[in-house]
Formats: sequence, C-alpha cells, structure tokens
Amino acid sequence: MEDHQVGKTVNKKKPCLQGSTPTGKTSEHQMKPEEILFGLILFILIVSILKLPEFGTRPPEFKVDQVVVFQFNIRSSHLDTLSIVTSSHLDSKSIVTFSVKNPNSYRRENIYCEDVMASVLYKDVNISSVRIEPFFTYQDQRISVPAIMGPTSMFIQGSNIADAIVADLSSGAVNFTVIVNATAKINPWSIEGEAERKQMTVSCKDIKVVFPFTDEEFGGTMFGGPSKCNAKFI
Repeated sequence: MEDHQVGKTVNKKKPCLQGSTPTGKTSEHQMKPEEILFGLILFILIVSILKLPEFGTRPPEFKVDQVVVFQFNIRSSHLDTLSIVTSSHLDSKSIVTFSVKNPNSYRRENIYCEDVMASVLYKDVNISSVRIEPFFTYQDQRISVPAIMGPTSMFIQGSNIADAIVADLSSGAVNFTVIVNATAKINPWSIEGEAERKQMTVSCKDIKVVFPFTDEEFGGTMFGGPSKCNAKFI
C-alpha cells in the first residue's frame, strides 16, 4: 500500500542569496552610474547659477538713519533801487548718519569701501559734499557711518534755486537727496589673490527735513524713521 499524507502542505523556502533580503532586494543601495552623473550635473548647474550677476555679490545696504541740520539759510544781495537779486549764497552745516549692512553672508564675502564721497542735493543741485573715511563690513554686519557736511558757503547761480529754498523754509520742510559714491573691494585680504574691485553708487531720495523755526539759529531734523537707499554696482 502507498502511504499518503493528507492535509499537509510542504512549503519549500528558497535559499537567500548573500547580501539579499528574503524579498530579493539588496540590503544596501548602490548608486547607479546615471544617478552619479545626474548629481554631478545638478551640482555644476547650481554653482553656475550662483555665479550669474543677479546671484553675485550684492552691494551694501544703505539707510539714512538721521539727518541733523545746524545751519541752512540764504544770503542774497539786491540792487538798491529795483530790489532785484544780484547774487545768493547758501550757508549750510549738517550731519547725515548712515547705517550700512553687508548682505553677502551666503557667499562668505566681506566688503571694504574706500574713496567714499557723500553729497547732499537740493533739486539736483549739489549743495554740500564730504569725503568719508574708508570702512569695512563683515558678513551680515551693520555699522553706523557718519558724514559731517560743512560748514560750507556756496554761490547759487540765478534766483530760481534760492527762491525755492526760501519758499520751502517758509513752509517748514525741505526735501533733499543724498548720494554716495565709493569703490568696493570684495574680500580685500583674501589669500586667493587680488581683491575684486567694483564701483558703487548709492541714492537716497526724498529725505524730508523739518525746520520748526524760521530763525536761522535753529536747525532742522529728519522727519520720520530711517529711509532706505538704492545701492548698486556700476
């Protein structure tokens, strides 16, 4: 008689290969050549994008924090008979305080500014300029930079500017534009070689100074909070 096993099922397990799981997958993922190539291309692409001008070194961020005017008045000479203005002089003295921040922390770049010239303009007419001492800004550092203007006395050609200044002073407020021109050195003390140099210009428009008194012995102060400037490399 033949022996029969009833109700029993015999499962035969497949032997596991060395380095494989029972499901047939390898225990450690090994990168394929095409995956390595893709990662390399992606890295080169990102580096190339960061070297584009719009992703390059950014100029320092300037703000006008404070303006204090100690003197700002017009002296005019007239013809005795016709009361016609023959000449005008503007006497001025002020301090403009900037805050400057280096926004290049992601590029690990420091900036040294030299040949710094600050000017105050009234209706596009330069009424005062001063050279500022060079300054250095570390990554993400914000510093205070003062510009002491004057005292100066400038001759004003024609009567239009003089009349406009007198009218503004009578109204109690005068709008100015402050500009800064400088040479910026990128990582000036780097061991990698000579520092990159860029010419920089900064424009701070509509700086409103309030003159509460008409007496020239009293000056004026900046109205409102800090005013953001537009800085760019040229």
